[in-house]
Amino acid sequence: TRKVAKRYGVKVVDRNKLLEWQNDTISKNLYLLDVRSPEEFIAGHLIGSKNAPGGQLVQATDDYVAVRNARLVLVDDNEIRATMTASWMIQMGWRDIFVLSGGIGGLNLEKGSGAQLVQVSEDVAVIRAEQLRSLIVSRNPFLLIDVASSREYREGHITGACWAIRSRLTLDIKSAGLTGTTVFTSPDGILAFLAAQDWKKISPSEEVMFLQGGTHAWSDRGFHLEKGMTNSLSKRDDVWYRPYERENDSEKEMQAYLTWEVGLLDQIAREGTVSFQKF
Repeated sequence: TRKVAKRYGVKVVDRNKLLEWQNDTISKNLYLLDVRSPEEFIAGHLIGSKNAPGGQLVQATDDYVAVRNARLVLVDDNEIRATMTASWMIQMGWRDIFVLSGGIGGLNLEKGSGAQLVQVSEDVAVIRAEQLRSLIVSRNPFLLIDVASSREYREGHITGACWAIRSRLTLDIKSAGLTGTTVFTSPDGILAFLAAQDWKKISPSEEVMFLQGGTHAWSDRGFHLEKGMTNSLSKRDDVWYRPYERENDSEKEMQAYLTWEVGLLDQIAREGTVSFQKF
């Protein structure tokens, strides 16, 4: 690990400097990323850190870091995984990146997913999975809107749920002529709560609820999920589908992707405006 750190110039930051950066909310965006597995993260992590397993962070950086050239501090239990991850990020051109000296050892840790809980509004009601199931069984008319990504919805959603993009709720729901009691869900329920707040402002006279714990809470109780884009209210252009995720002629799409990938080095050389440091 020391050889890797030396070769790629992996920088280390101590805990006092990290605290200084965390208190500075003006000069630089800071991401404190725990590169361990989700299970290790849940068992105990630094307050304010976000789980970003090393391999996933390298391959899908934009899933974890929204600000280009932000400052990244990587943390683990012994600096090994953080150093290896940082070395790959440096090779990709990320310069403002550090490893926390000593890792999480001896620091105050918190357990759980680390997700920030939203404050429940009095205008938006909460419905639990068991209550939602009873509502479905009762056959009383209501709308069930899933604001997950289209990829997440396709992989599993509550039977009867319509898929919609939160930012297009006004246009898509009203264009479909849907009114009445509305229940929102999302994978963990947080985006559902925000969507419910949005919808309550648009339709203040209607009853609006969100599913506590979201679709995960529903499936955790053994309730059925169905797959596929069974009922879409929004145009499905919210995420980029990887070639193997596409429904039509995925083999052809995958071959086209591999052809592009193999030719990428030549393309970069021809472009002339993109360069990667050689180590």
